[in-house]
Amino acid sequence: MASSDGALKRELWYQLEIFALCGFAFAQPILDVFGRHLEAFVFRGAGRAEIVLFAFAVTFGPWLAIGIGAALTRLAGATIRRWVQLVVLAGLAGLVAVHVVKQTTDLRGTVLAAAAAIGIGFSVAYERFRQVGLWARYASVAPVVFLVLFLVVSPTASLVFPSEARAANIEGSKLPRHIVFVLFDEFPTESIVGQDAQIDATRFPNLAKLASGSTWYRNYTSVSGSTQFAVPSLLSGGYPKNELATAANYPHNLFTLLGSGYEVHAGEVITALCPQSVCQQRSAGTPALRNLTKDALDIYRQQVSLSDSHQQVEAGFVEETQTDEQIAQSGGKAKNAFDVLSENASSSPARMDEFLNGIRTDRPTLEFVHLLLPHQPWHFYPSGLQYPHPGQDPGLHVFITGSWGDEARPAELGRQRHLLQAQYVDGLVGQVVADLKQRGIYDDSLLVVTADHGAAFTPGEELRPGIASDQFPAKTYDQIMWAPLLIKAPNQHQGVVSDVNMESIDLLPTIADMVGVRLPWKVDGIPVSKPRHTSQKVFVTSKTVAFKSISLGRHYTVDGRTGFQQMLAGNEGGFAPSGDAKWAFYKVGPYASIVGRRVDGLTVGSASPLDVKVQNADAFANVDPGSGTVPGLLLANPESDATVAVAVNGTIAGVSATFKGQNQERLLGVIIPDFLFTKGKNDVRLFSVEKNGATAVLHPLAG
Repeated sequence: MASSDGALKRELWYQLEIFALCGFAFAQPILDVFGRHLEAFVFRGAGRAEIVLFAFAVTFGPWLAIGIGAALTRLAGATIRRWVQLVVLAGLAGLVAVHVVKQTTDLRGTVLAAAAAIGIGFSVAYERFRQVGLWARYASVAPVVFLVLFLVVSPTASLVFPSEARAANIEGSKLPRHIVFVLFDEFPTESIVGQDAQIDATRFPNLAKLASGSTWYRNYTSVSGSTQFAVPSLLSGGYPKNELATAANYPHNLFTLLGSGYEVHAGEVITALCPQSVCQQRSAGTPALRNLTKDALDIYRQQVSLSDSHQQVEAGFVEETQTDEQIAQSGGKAKNAFDVLSENASSSPARMDEFLNGIRTDRPTLEFVHLLLPHQPWHFYPSGLQYPHPGQDPGLHVFITGSWGDEARPAELGRQRHLLQAQYVDGLVGQVVADLKQRGIYDDSLLVVTADHGAAFTPGEELRPGIASDQFPAKTYDQIMWAPLLIKAPNQHQGVVSDVNMESIDLLPTIADMVGVRLPWKVDGIPVSKPRHTSQKVFVTSKTVAFKSISLGRHYTVDGRTGFQQMLAGNEGGFAPSGDAKWAFYKVGPYASIVGRRVDGLTVGSASPLDVKVQNADAFANVDPGSGTVPGLLLANPESDATVAVAVNGTIAGVSATFKGQNQERLLGVIIPDFLFTKGKNDVRLFSVEKNGATAVLHPLAG
């Protein structure tokens, strides 16, 4: 009996030691990241219960898995169990060391050796000095401390213990029966402007049609290029604060202003500005936990990687075409994009469907949805079909905060893919308008369509400058600051283009003015109806470090007139002014004139000796557009610099010059029009291209 008691006591000590190191190896780094990125919980639809369960799973799950496995080895004897304990503690100490070494030194390739040495050293010290084991047992309280800090002290506490922010008391004689607010993300105004400085009706027909019966505030700008700061500003009317975007930090916003007069449905993402006293938040339940677990695993793999990862938590936020609940209701089989296309005028992401299906017509409502579109990753065609996207875009060094290569092609290819996804967004706008008209509430509704900020596609410059380096994007601010804003007032039928100097802090005061509500608190913005006496605009930068907090940067003031003119002219010459929307965003570069033409109608010369290896060559052998996905992005590695045309089923799909990839390898990249694919095997041929006078000559590549 004494021996049994001793073995039980020893196992208890072992488990406390494992629990302590699991806390430092798993719980602390994961909870630390999620504790500063509550947007992950908002995006996944996690309520209080899911957040608490997630935290407990992160804290106790690894220990239970490792501890139970280690305990079972006691069946092989005490000696084996002792050796297993040494190995387990060495491994856990090594994982802790990876975090410490990566955060405190510049070691990357040798981080594994350093971590292994630390792990083995800890195990040796544990075996030789009983004080090490004693320390580990006392340290077993640490994971519980990490858990409590996460739930009570970290920013996530604002979701676990919601703010008491309340709706304001409003009286407005002009209150429309419905307010519909659609917020897109990473959408520069420059993308939709044609050469006549109007919305390009050929390429963006739904936005152009909406503008014909609403007011397009063409000179509207965001005060920040970071969603965490841009959205609170446009919803609160104030310049961003160095606070997380929660109702506790921004208690005065659109939702609390109108919450007493409307039933509020807020489909937020990244932010949590609508308090539970105003919005009845619906938890996503089990799917939220499952998705959060996937997020945690992805983040942890990046943290223990032997190289740096600058990918942020929000890099994994992608608008899905179906919710897990919809998949379950269909018997566990997900609908493909072809099915969705056959049911709707355009394919739409799951959250857009939920938004439209949830609109009430029997009572006054404020309907709000924030979609992460046309935000990266770019993977939608205008039709709603999708193509696999790489984890990191070709030539873009680091997701979101990275810079385009100095060569022209990476930014050009990125802009192509962005514009195609922007056309997809145009279809979603048409879907919203059609739905409101079908319900009979379009005319008397106040409809707002806007975006939080833009994105830049300039070689050598950052995609989202001003959110990481704290430097004003002097070369690309016209692409970052100007974002679309269209407001259709109740019963408005005449289109108006307004070039009044308007900033995102003016949006809430403008809405309040339109619906006849007096703002019961002070704001930085002013309604658009009041005169402006300056053309100056404000832009607030931020600082972003991988797995660290995003902090507010400096306020910059610029004269908006120059940027406004640059924005209006931004599309001139960038893409062929073709009246054919089908090919509009494929005809780019010095050989734009041959894109869309049949090979048999072009000049074909002798064979080229150039060797090019297509990365996804097998994907073209059996294509099924009906599956909803086609191998649209062709990436290839040439043996030397060249300009290469890609033909699919006899038609030139695109032309690419070579450029440097993330690892300095030479790359070619072409986005293939979805309408060129046929079911089954597709004929893909590559040609080197050269000029012979005014004629483009194609030289077939072997293979």
